[in-house]
Amino acid sequence: MLKEKKSTKRKLFNLTSLLFMFMVLFIPNVVAKADSSKKCGKNVTWSIDESGTLTISGTGDMWDSASVPEWDKSAVKKVVIEDGVTSIGNGIYDEVKHIYTGYFCKCDNLTEVDIASSVRRIGDYAFLECSSLKTIDIPAGIQEIGMSAFSHCGFDSEVIIPEGVVTIDKNAFSSCHNLKSVVMSDTVVEIKDYAFNQCSVLSDVELSKNLKKIGYSVFLQTAIQSITIPETVTEIGCSVFMECKNLKSITLPTNMKISEIGDMTFMFCENLTAINIPYTVENIGENAFLGTKINKITLPPNIKSVDNGAFATNTDNITVTASETVVYDTDAFKASGNWYYSGIGSVSYDYKPTPE
Repeated sequence: MLKEKKSTKRKLFNLTSLLFMFMVLFIPNVVAKADSSKKCGKNVTWSIDESGTLTISGTGDMWDSASVPEWDKSAVKKVVIEDGVTSIGNGIYDEVKHIYTGYFCKCDNLTEVDIASSVRRIGDYAFLECSSLKTIDIPAGIQEIGMSAFSHCGFDSEVIIPEGVVTIDKNAFSSCHNLKSVVMSDTVVEIKDYAFNQCSVLSDVELSKNLKKIGYSVFLQTAIQSITIPETVTEIGCSVFMECKNLKSITLPTNMKISEIGDMTFMFCENLTAINIPYTVENIGENAFLGTKINKITLPPNIKSVDNGAFATNTDNITVTASETVVYDTDAFKASGNWYYSGIGSVSYDYKPTPE
């Protein structure tokens, strides 16, 4: 009888031990797998409720990833990035499949975004093609707005680039066709290529007073009517204001440190009638003023060359005041390339003394 009791106790002990081992070894893995399915960063998780609010919470950066967590994008109506999260990770562009991925990319029903001040960077393609997103409040903690982060969004009024943002990356707000106004804080030092390209009703832009670089085609095909470039700018890319057909006035400070008016910078700005060229400019690029209505221009003494099509303006004649040392390409006053402007009727030169 005693032996039977001992045997029963031994069996119970062994069974309990096995159960304990099962719980220690197996259950944590199940929990870990469940938790990992809701992760979008080392210490960052996501959740979505029945109302369509997608919440990102935790500490640190969201992952950069070729794929994003499997939430139903059509169900997302609001995104909340909670305090503690420090970046919205980059998406990518698949060049083979021609598909963009980004955490909130193509959330067609997204109408509201709440980003905590702890976030320092909004990643590439983060909110690309969120067509129902009409407004965005970018917090002061942001330092960089990534490539195509808000491209093709539905903004219908003003975007304010807050204090702290240093760089606006390529295509960041391109093709936001209802965006009307942009105000930049004075911390912005660089606007990269195509950042506001084809924002077709964008008419008012206030640039940072400390801006240094403006990339290629940044304001191409916008509705800007007038703009002042700060004297801190040292580089202006090609075709920056190309086809800004409402542009009537642009202020380039005489003491700004740019060496060139690049190719196609003001091409087809058909209402632009006058411009002052800064003293430091040495070259006027190809087709720089093609199709404008400028009929009188003064070239500063440092100008060395004027490229083909530079002054193929849409006028009957043009008067150029310049030094005799300026070298004009053969077709400086005729359209370079297959453009429909054949060139102006006549050119008058008003030579200034050769600079010493």
